[in-house]
Amino acid sequence: MFSFLGQYFAIGLSGTSLTKEEKEAIKKFQFAGIILFSKNYESKKQLTQLCQEIQSYYLQEFPCLIMTDQEGGRVQRFKQEFTLIPSLLNLSQTISPKEIFEIFFKASEELKSCGIVMNLAPCLDVVISYETNKAIGDRSLGGDTQKVKSYGTAIVRAIEESGLFSCSKHFPGHGRTSLDSHEELPIVDVSLTELEKSDLLPFVGAIKARTSAIMMSHLLYKRQDPNFPVSLSPFWHQYLRKTLKFKGLILTDDFEMKAITDTIGTSQATVAALKAGTDIVLFRSLETFLTDFVKIEAPLRSLLSGKTALHQQASFWKNSYLKR
Repeated sequence: MFSFLGQYFAIGLSGTSLTKEEKEAIKKFQFAGIILFSKNYESKKQLTQLCQEIQSYYLQEFPCLIMTDQEGGRVQRFKQEFTLIPSLLNLSQTISPKEIFEIFFKASEELKSCGIVMNLAPCLDVVISYETNKAIGDRSLGGDTQKVKSYGTAIVRAIEESGLFSCSKHFPGHGRTSLDSHEELPIVDVSLTELEKSDLLPFVGAIKARTSAIMMSHLLYKRQDPNFPVSLSPFWHQYLRKTLKFKGLILTDDFEMKAITDTIGTSQATVAALKAGTDIVLFRSLETFLTDFVKIEAPLRSLLSGKTALHQQASFWKNSYLKR
């Protein structure tokens, strides 16, 4: 039986082809998205076959949002047979926004030819110190806000104009902390006024460039919301929707990062994120999702009972997809 709740999740796969359990889960949940990593890739031919198989379990008019991180540098999931992209920091220091547009347009065409629908890029984090910020480091376009904005906007335009969807991250910025949200929950103490003068400007540019999605970070900005990290925060979801007027998809970062698992836990975090206004919650493994779903199915049905299977933002994405 189809569960509309799957439309609020994106999950990862275990290998280079679908297992029996994964096929059954996709049929049952019709997940909004499937996220692919390096472990899911062998060759362009294999990737194309995998994407085609995934889509075969979806209705033609409502395809799956197949996504990956093809940022460049140390975060490029598909390398063999794909154009190797230098780190964003390297690119911002050596080429122009026009040239970075051309690089990401070509990279996007490669992804699209294999069946990828969304590139979880670019990173729009304004890094204050590369010496202390190892989590983002050279994944960032730099510490100059206007430079990050201009180059980041060029990347968004390239991805979107190729026919893929971009996902700008990690809102409202992962550049002010030396801690890594993969390992713990970073806490940031900065005023909203300061953020609006710096960290938030690249996201404003991305929204104007029509980025299709924004990924919420697992950071706690204690002056704006002392109770929840951004990915679960009503304040930050409302700020994105009402203040910045963003109408696209809101995604969480991976819920199996320790900033979530070692604090509130994935089950409670899922309910909190969807209650705050998130459209799609990311789980890198199907196993974790299935374990959590048993615990949260009832509260989620209660929370989302007034919404249809294709809730507002998923519907937005699907309508956009059909036009491309």
